[in-house]
Amino acid sequence: MAEIELKRLSEVYFITPDPKSEEREKMFPGYYSHWCPAKISHYHLGLRDCVVLIHGPQGCSGNYRQFLCTYVSQYHGAPFVYTPTTDMRARDTILGAEEKLREAILQVDKIYKPRVIFILITCCAAVTKEPVKDVAEDMEPQLGAERILVCEAPGFIHYAAGLINMYISRTLAELFEPPQRKIPNSVNILGITKEIHHQGKFPDDSNELERLLNKVGITVNSVLVQGATVDDFKRAPEAEFNTIVCPQWGYPQATEMLDRWEIPHGKGFNPLGVSAISHWLREVGEHFGIEEKVEGLIAEEYEQIKDIWEEAKKAVSGKIALIDGADPMSSAGRTIAWARLCADLGMRPIIYNVPPIEIKGKVHHAMFALEYGFDPEVVWSTYAFHRRFTGWKVMKELDLKPEDIGVYMGDVFPRATVDRDDWNKPYFDPSNVPRVISATHINKNRNSPGRRAGFTGAARFARDILNANRMAERNTKPTLYGRLGGI
Repeated sequence: MAEIELKRLSEVYFITPDPKSEEREKMFPGYYSHWCPAKISHYHLGLRDCVVLIHGPQGCSGNYRQFLCTYVSQYHGAPFVYTPTTDMRARDTILGAEEKLREAILQVDKIYKPRVIFILITCCAAVTKEPVKDVAEDMEPQLGAERILVCEAPGFIHYAAGLINMYISRTLAELFEPPQRKIPNSVNILGITKEIHHQGKFPDDSNELERLLNKVGITVNSVLVQGATVDDFKRAPEAEFNTIVCPQWGYPQATEMLDRWEIPHGKGFNPLGVSAISHWLREVGEHFGIEEKVEGLIAEEYEQIKDIWEEAKKAVSGKIALIDGADPMSSAGRTIAWARLCADLGMRPIIYNVPPIEIKGKVHHAMFALEYGFDPEVVWSTYAFHRRFTGWKVMKELDLKPEDIGVYMGDVFPRATVDRDDWNKPYFDPSNVPRVISATHINKNRNSPGRRAGFTGAARFARDILNANRMAERNTKPTLYGRLGGI
């Protein structure tokens, strides 16, 4: 029997236990998310006019700085971020560090003068059961900062990345304020990460989506969460409608605004590909009663990319799309969106290197996809201790040949190798298996968004597919990565 087997997303989702349950440990012993919850929290709470205070040891600060340098800054640059800590030591982990916390809050307020201070509770602070929220409530009136908000991020309560993502999103939702007015024909774009909404040299997803919305008379009020300001959050409830890009980040905030102020929201997510962006736009059109305008826009935009899109579809229709969950092995949302994009071109997507716990943790991605009618195949495995499969391993287990592959989509670390007995013969390499890098932060392009959202993104993906397949036709002279991988 093969070491791996294929199941549908729906089956994986429903047979996988709740990540918080004891059943999780029985089915997937020893599994924890690749990313430190405190590290992920710090990254996404880092609004432009706020400071995150780490209630924990210096090591937590170093962990975050390392993440910023190796996974983020080297690809698209990032400004210097402050990482103050309460510098908890062994004694503090046993006896508590409330006085250190109070002093650190005062110093952060005095030195950095932030509008909001986020207190990040790490593992060390969590085990002492420190009254952090009581301290924050007590000290807030003494500060120049408008708010102190607390985020609990110990690893032992966030077993999957999706759990901490939802918690961070709800923490940020505390910045919402009751709307003083309603802005006609306006929307928020929720669930934007790894980009800042501004007009720069390299367009992002939100730029492409705003361009399309503006063409049918809809304005964008706030773009959340990454790179937003406190004011972006405060005014978000003034919009008439919420659109969602990443549901794991956007859906908790959309439901918060729905529950508190009856602001409706869509369910279209990660609008990658012609079908997905059309569905996303139609949700907006239906809410505002401008269906005819939206259909005209869809027809106009598709006409501009039709030739390249149909050429790519002809080249890969019926082939396999291998969708790699990438280095963190927690990118369930990204892989589901990429898989749907590949299916839009007529390919049969197979997702792997995404453990079932991460799929269950990214509940909104899975459920939105299934509601949409998309139920891709997923490689089922225990993935113990982050044991990743290589693309050639999956191909071998599923009895696939290089010519069966329409595209392999992987992350920042290339997976390539040659025949160990013949360095001129590719084994799993761009010269015989077409591949496209999926990581957002190394996909900056002057002509299309990094995640390839919308119609311009779909056209770029079609070009990527054609280029990758042309390169793979040579079937000789492997890349340098492939030769090194064969050593």
